[in-house]
Amino acid sequence: MFSKKQIVWVYAISLIFILINAFFIAKELFFFSLLPFALVIAFYAFFSLDKLLFLIVFLTPLSIPLKEIAPGLDFDMQLPTEPLLFGVLILFIFKLLVERKFDKKILTHPITIAIFINLGWILITSLTSTMPIVSIKFLISRLWFVVAFYFLATQLFIKFENISKYIWLYIISFIIVIGYTINNHLAYGLINQEAAHHVMDPFYNDHTSYGAMLAMFMPLLIGFIFNSRFSKLIKIISLVVLCIFITAIILSYTRAAWIGLVGALCVYILVRLKIKFRTVFITSTVLLSLFFVFQTDIMIKLEQNNQDSSTDLTKHIKSMSNVSTDASNLERINRWNCAMRMFEQRPFLGWGPGTYMFQ
Repeated sequence: MFSKKQIVWVYAISLIFILINAFFIAKELFFFSLLPFALVIAFYAFFSLDKLLFLIVFLTPLSIPLKEIAPGLDFDMQLPTEPLLFGVLILFIFKLLVERKFDKKILTHPITIAIFINLGWILITSLTSTMPIVSIKFLISRLWFVVAFYFLATQLFIKFENISKYIWLYIISFIIVIGYTINNHLAYGLINQEAAHHVMDPFYNDHTSYGAMLAMFMPLLIGFIFNSRFSKLIKIISLVVLCIFITAIILSYTRAAWIGLVGALCVYILVRLKIKFRTVFITSTVLLSLFFVFQTDIMIKLEQNNQDSSTDLTKHIKSMSNVSTDASNLERINRWNCAMRMFEQRPFLGWGPGTYMFQ
């Protein structure tokens, strides 16, 4: 397949790499060892972008913050996914400039138009932001997510089998994180709510984002189990993985994720029973009106609930409606109050995207 000259070049380059890498390792500098992986990623970026997207999806649950590697920096990002996403963004822009075309059906789709409006407003409010650098960084990070996980994903999903592949790549690496999390949890005892807040670190900031991702993928796993399109083997694997996810979401003590799953079930029932949107809208309007009419009585009733978060699942569920003493619920209410006060001060253009935590 290769001439003798080409083989000599391969051996020569390999030997040079080994010698240089050995020098860096001797100096306790290990970054040069990543060069082969970087070259492979660069190859896929230029010649097989779909495989690079699949790689990013697989690496997403396993990504860790930069601050874990280099604490003390003024900025942070998820490694290795966000640098890869930034590279995908640059390639996408370059490709558009060269080819000057993209799928018109996608560009004119209502969801795409909504995304363009959103990005346009983020750009405008970034220019008027109280912290322009923070807001521009927010806009750039939003762009690389939209490009990779919307525009390029729409082209990837033209092949239906790529949808399942995409989902399973995330699930497989997520199972690794679940195993890591449960293993850490065992050190504190499984029935330990305080430990549940941090045992998934450094892969997830806290139990809320971890629980959210568990909740988002559970309906998909249920779909794999009951959809006739998939084989018996896939159904059995999906059932086993679903059991793992159920165990993980219980141990996460993430009440919002539990409520989200109940909400998803309600939506599924509405769709399954083919209940008309008009009926749902009228019912929701009536319920909302009743809430405002009786809001004083409802708030008094809620304030009588003093059950805080607990390792007891029954008490933990009861604490969801505690708006008087539960620290987690009070924190969320405080954030809404902060947002309202910020809105009152700058109601039109706001403080700028990404500035809430600073302002």
